[in-house]
Amino acid sequence: MRAYNRYVMNLHRKMALGPHWYLHIIGVDPAYQGQGLASRLVRPVMERIDREQMPCFVETHSGKNVDIYRRFGFEVAMEDKIPGTELTSFAMFRKIQTTL
Repeated sequence: MRAYNRYVMNLHRKMALGPHWYLHIIGVDPAYQGQGLASRLVRPVMERIDREQMPCFVETHSGKNVDIYRRFGFEVAMEDKIPGTELTSFAMFRKIQTTL
């Protein structure tokens, strides 16, 4: 767990330069997935981030989560294997959202 935490924190420091929000550990019990609960969790946070005009960083291991975060404007900045595992890490970044 320490090695994984070190990996994620190094990735975070490398990818998210400057002031930003960091979404950390958001999850929905598999029995309740597909009901829009992830969106209900994330939407209010994204609204606050937009009001504050801040970028946001998130890291996930799930392609399914990548699709969810893309709906909120995140883009995959880096895809990598977590050292010592078969897990793929997706580092995602959401730029400052501006309204015209």
